Parts: sequence; C-alpha cells; structure tokens
Amino acid sequence: MARLACLDIGSSTIAAVIASCEPGSRPAVHGTGWAPAAGVERGNIVDLPAAGRSLAAALEAAERDAGCRVGQAILALGGQSIQASQRRGQLTLGREPVRITRKHASRAVNSVVAAGTEPGTEFIHVIPRRFWLDGQHLVRNPLGMPASRLEVETHAISAESAALRNALRCVQDQGLDVREVVLASLAAGEALLTPQEREAGAILLDLGAASTGVLVYSQGTPAVTLSVPIGGRQVTGDIAMVLRVSLRQAERLKLSFGRAIGSVVPERMLEVPDDEAIGVDPISQRLLCEVIEARCEEIFEQVMQAIAGTDFAEPLPSGIVLTGGGAALPDIDGLARRMFALPARTAAIRFPGAAASAMAPSWGTLAGLLHWLQRGQPDLLPEAGATRRLGSPVGRLMRQLLPLGGE
Repeated sequence: MARLACLDIGSSTIAAVIASCEPGSRPAVHGTGWAPAAGVERGNIVDLPAAGRSLAAALEAAERDAGCRVGQAILALGGQSIQASQRRGQLTLGREPVRITRKHASRAVNSVVAAGTEPGTEFIHVIPRRFWLDGQHLVRNPLGMPASRLEVETHAISAESAALRNALRCVQDQGLDVREVVLASLAAGEALLTPQEREAGAILLDLGAASTGVLVYSQGTPAVTLSVPIGGRQVTGDIAMVLRVSLRQAERLKLSFGRAIGSVVPERMLEVPDDEAIGVDPISQRLLCEVIEARCEEIFEQVMQAIAGTDFAEPLPSGIVLTGGGAALPDIDGLARRMFALPARTAAIRFPGAAASAMAPSWGTLAGLLHWLQRGQPDLLPEAGATRRLGSPVGRLMRQLLPLGGE
C-alpha cells in the first residue's frame, strides 16, 4: 500500500504524519513531523510562501522520520472560512413506489450539490441526516423502503473558495497530489467521540491557537458546524498584558504553570523565565491561573452563544469532548463541566507506532485523518455524496452512513 501524508495546517503549528492503510485495516504510522506555522491566521493561509516553508519543514521532518518520500496527501481544513447549513434535496422515483437503493439515496444527496452553494464558496461535505418518504414518513435509513419520492435533509459544509485554493496550492507546491480534503473537526469527531456519544448527542471543541472549532453531533451525524474566532493565543496575550511579561514568557508560563481553574492553585510566587533579560519580578501562580480561567470562560461563553444562535435545540447528554492544543491545559475539562453543566472529558489521542510526542491533544486532527483512512478508501462509492476530493465535491460517506440494504 502506498504511503501518504496526513496534513494539519494550523495557526500555530503545521504537522504531518506519514501513514499507509490497507482497506479495512488499521493505519500504520511511519513518521511524524511538525514545524511552527508562519503565514497562517485563524486557519487560513495569508502568506503562501511563508506557509509553504513551514509545511515543507514539517513534511521534511515526517519523511525523514519515515525514511521515505510521499507523493499524495489528505488535507484537514478548518478555520474561519468554514460555513455550514442544513439543506434539503429530493428525487422523484415515479408514479408507482419503488424500493429505495443506495443509488437513489446518493442521487437525492447529489441534488443538494447540484443546487450549488453560496457564491465564492465550495462544498467540502454534504452529509445526509434524515430522509422523508413521499413527504411524510421520516426515516434515518431509507434503503429497501418503498416510495415514489425521496427527500433528504443534509448537513452541508462549505469553505471559501479562495481559502480552499490557497490550502491546495500550498500542498501542491510541495510536490504532493491532494487526494482528499476533510473538515478538521469532522475528522477529529469521527475518531475521538465514541459511536454512542455521537448518537446520544455531544459537542466536540477543537481548542486551537487562534480559533475554536465546534462540531455538534446529534443522532449519529453532525448537526452544527461553526468556528469561534478566539483561542489559546488570546490567553497568552492576556497573561502578557496583565502580568507585564513578553509574549514568549507568557507562553512559557502558561505551558509550565497554567491551569484553567484558579481557585485550585495554591498561592505561591513564580520566577519568570528571563531569557530576554528584562528583569521581570516574580508573579503569583494563582493570578496567572485566574487570568487563564477568565479567558477560557469567555471562549466557552462564545461557544454557547454561537450554538444558541443556530436552530439547534436538542439535548446533549454525552456532553463535551475537548481536543486541540488548548485541551492540554490542566483542569480545562473541569471548567467545561462547570460552564456547560454537562459531562466533559479531554480526548485521548492514540497513534499506533508513533512517538509519544504525537499523543498530545494538539494532534487530534491528525488522529482523525488516520481514522478517516481506516474507514475505507475514497473510491469505494465515488458517485455518492459527501466528501470533497480534488475536482469533485462528492465522495464516500453514503456507504458509511447508510450501511444496510442493497446497491
């Protein structure tokens, strides 16, 4: 099986995993690499040459670790360019009822794609959520059922065309063919949430450096996709401003001594890392953590407000699952439990055969891409709708979401 690169272009870090996967088997990880991100703001490339140099460094490190070069990639896309909405499509089957096949369901979903999206955007996923038979009978899996007309409600996820083109160009400039584009939070959600959590209802929060990705699952499929333009970088900025230290010192304090709940921290003074020789006085660890807590509360409040601004109003008994770099902050799950009044946990990241450094929550998206590979190759059902491959807005999710019935 040919090896390929799984790529996550983030605002603070660009990471790569070299992997291979036989259909139906677990992916094999051959190498990992990362580099500080340049030319990327809130998940969007704003300086193509700078982003290209960062991606080249990450890819070179992963290929060196794997001992091989690769020619294909699967790319995670996120950030502020992502939009989502519920869209409906339909297929007329004839005067007399016929038994619904997977091809019928695919054509109904593809009617959503054919209707097009907003100007300046392109579909990357069109995910079926539920179907109506003859305008009345609501079902989640219509295969094998008789009907004269099939309607579908989809969760349609699109990206700004310019942002998508820039991401593709950045990868192609490294000599890689982009095999598939996957929403970062969707990849992570499919890997890090259990089927039971997705079915009962849960929120995945991807706590990034410049933004927070939000994916709400209900009845097994995504129901809300959005991004909040605030993340770990704002936490670091608050520390620098309140404690009067440099941004680099603030980041080191956050990573070494920070917690998301200040009240659990004993009152003690910390020596500030002084590699910049600016003579900073010792600071209170409790004050440091109170600054962090205040900004994390704001992030969670903005997430709640953003979800409340949609039409979604279903219970979420499985609660919150946290991933991304911000999920490494101690007590962040406890703060989420308090703010959302729901269960909360930090996702466990597992890379078979990878180094321990790749187990951090910041690698959640790449764990998701590996899981995406394991679920089956993109050409299993190329005419059926949901995942964008290069040159086509439709892909393979129909077989996974409608696993029963005939062809």
